[in-house]
Amino acid sequence: MAGKSNTRQKMINMMYLVFIAMLALNISKEVLATLGILNDDMESSIIELESSSKISYDQINLNSDKLDYKIAAEMVVDMKLVSDDLYNFIQSIKDSLINSDKNQFLKEVSVKSNRDSIITMTDYQIMDKSQTLDEYFFVGDTYTENGQLFLDKFINYPFSIKEILSNIVLKENESEKDTKINYDFDSIKDDIDNRFKYSEKVVTSEGTESPFLNYNYQGFPMIASISKLTKIQSDVRYIENKILSNILDAVQNKGLNFNTFQTLLETT
Repeated sequence: MAGKSNTRQKMINMMYLVFIAMLALNISKEVLATLGILNDDMESSIIELESSSKISYDQINLNSDKLDYKIAAEMVVDMKLVSDDLYNFIQSIKDSLINSDKNQFLKEVSVKSNRDSIITMTDYQIMDKSQTLDEYFFVGDTYTENGQLFLDKFINYPFSIKEILSNIVLKENESEKDTKINYDFDSIKDDIDNRFKYSEKVVTSEGTESPFLNYNYQGFPMIASISKLTKIQSDVRYIENKILSNILDAVQNKGLNFNTFQTLLETT
């Protein structure tokens, strides 16, 4: 009896472990799916930012022959080139990851409400491995060409954008216009530093130091890394949109000094 009881208990224990493993697997898939949803939401917000920025770009370009818009019109061209360069490079990384291994992450889904409708979706729940991105960015203890290029572009982007902003202010101050535009990009520069924060070494939760690229991308599930990449794209478009809005506000409010206004009701 004791032998049968032990065998039975072992089977129960084994089934319990299998159940726990399946439960953990299901939770993991839910987390992966949630990261995918967040990634999709960020991509949707990017589309809205791009639509808003296009209106601003068009407004500046259409008025580029006017004196007040001339300097900004010249400089925002450089800003768009720099922004598009980083954004498109990151998009190429994401496309390469999602389309890797014979499109294993893409699946066709039949829409139940319309049997004739078939859509292609990204299966985020199976993006739990890190190998594909690890091989894309890392080779042993060093970086691949793509890994180093990504790091260089990420580091250089904030410097390039802040240099463009400084040049706008400099050119405006050097202009011979009677009334100059009061550009103030300080808050935007702070925002750039916060969103594109970089340090060569990052302190981990264990108190050790890890290189920036390894700390942020090595060993993570693919969907987590893709979401981080989308976050950078979102930050690029956000900064771009904020700069354009700031320029238009400054031009349209040219010559206004709200500190000079006084109330009509004065007390002795």
